[in-house]
Amino acid sequence: MATEQKQQQQQTKDQSIVIREKLTERIEQLEKGDNDNFGEILADVNALLISANHRDVQQVTSQMNLAPLFDRFNALSADDELFTEELLSVFGLFLESLPINDIFVKYNDQILQGLRSSNVAISNIWTQKVVKPLFTNEGLMKNISKSSISIVPILTAVIELLLSPSTSIASASHDICVITAKIFRQEFFSPQILDCLKGLRTRNFQTEKEAEQFLIRFYELIVDIAASSQLLLDMLQTNGLLTEMIEESKRKINSDPLVAMNFIKLLTDLASKPHGLEFVKKSTDLLPLMARKIETIDTEDLLGSLILPGCINFFIRIAQTNMSILLNEYPQVLNKLTEYCRQQRAGNTELQLLAIESAAFLCQQSEGKSSLADRMPIFLDTIVMMINGNHNDLKSRAIVALNEILQINGSDPGNKATELTKTWYSHLDSSDCGLDRFMKLVQEPFIDVRIPAINFIRILATSLWGQKLLSEYPGFLDYLLDRSTETCKQGREAKFEIVSELAMSPFVRISFPAESVLRIRGYLQEGPINKEVNVAFESS
Repeated sequence: MATEQKQQQQQTKDQSIVIREKLTERIEQLEKGDNDNFGEILADVNALLISANHRDVQQVTSQMNLAPLFDRFNALSADDELFTEELLSVFGLFLESLPINDIFVKYNDQILQGLRSSNVAISNIWTQKVVKPLFTNEGLMKNISKSSISIVPILTAVIELLLSPSTSIASASHDICVITAKIFRQEFFSPQILDCLKGLRTRNFQTEKEAEQFLIRFYELIVDIAASSQLLLDMLQTNGLLTEMIEESKRKINSDPLVAMNFIKLLTDLASKPHGLEFVKKSTDLLPLMARKIETIDTEDLLGSLILPGCINFFIRIAQTNMSILLNEYPQVLNKLTEYCRQQRAGNTELQLLAIESAAFLCQQSEGKSSLADRMPIFLDTIVMMINGNHNDLKSRAIVALNEILQINGSDPGNKATELTKTWYSHLDSSDCGLDRFMKLVQEPFIDVRIPAINFIRILATSLWGQKLLSEYPGFLDYLLDRSTETCKQGREAKFEIVSELAMSPFVRISFPAESVLRIRGYLQEGPINKEVNVAFESS
């Protein structure tokens, strides 16, 4: 037995040696540039790379100088007959066989050539296989920083890729720049890199659309870096890039609604960070500008009104950080939302959806719930109207918004949020949109309505008052523990969350009879899908 094992080990060793020798030979043939047999040699190399174990490939590639081969790859145009999918596969396997930091140090010139290649596929493979994994790995980057290789030339080439027509390359360029700005501030804010960044803004584009698309991509990078920390925001402001973005945003908001929609989103991302909001408040006039837009936009103007949801969302997102801005400094925003809902059936449905979904977003925090307490009946009336309507999309979105309004996240000092949600439920019930209505909605055939309705019941199960409603509702427990009411995985899991909520609740024994508690906990132990029932179903 031992002899057979030794023979097998020796055979494996011999095969490994043969593969390494063949691979070395074929790679050398590729480097020589014999175009006549290029395809045949490439196929052999591909087969050897796939069949060989990683250690053998790594041993061959680490011992060879692959620079001539990479140079040849980089020089191929997309129209070259030698440029094939098989070539890209081989190229990628070579890169994967070597440690990334070794590639960066040993083949730095080839990386630069590849990133600057007019062949998008070549620049993409260098970006995705080497540069992005390296620059987005803080540990590897710290090792690189200890070497004699400067990251500035590579970073300059990466910044140029923001101009790439390839979305994946431009996105990778964005991600690399953001993390480099965080880890290597000195290099990123060096004169060479800043000149490169600013130079991108002066490039000429074939069409106005291309210019606008790049402008948004460029300022998205500026905002994501500024949003990362106070220090990076200050550095961008010092170098004028952030101020330039703010001024450009204001111009677009006042003159070009289509492009302004994207700029407002960027401003919202910035202002939703505490340090970003502080900058917006103290160093810009964006807040009063946005508030004026909300008040003065004519909703009948289809083009002009495109930016209205964005302007409102700007304030709603800010309120998550600083509610007083919405309540005390710019109350007209909430007044507008309330006005949309007060119009009921005569109002604009899209604006009413915007209003209830904005209210739902604010109610994710207890402070938001208490801040909207006086206005909530108006929002709830609009929700009831949509739930009782005939449009399933409106019905679904209204229920989802209602769930977010009623859900209590985190602690609830003094049970203030619990008392508010109980009051709001009473308002729903008095409008014939309480538990009785939702027990009908959970039987709807449309899953987009049914699942949110089941989730509404789960939210009731999180409070003592809600559990008492469920316990007293005729037939509720039979519905809950009947597995046949839901045939899809999503539905079964949604119902099972109600069971879990009740079974784990500290006050379920107060709300439900002892026998019911035993049935609920028994169901919990069996899981969302009864094994015996499931086996029988699969057998049939």
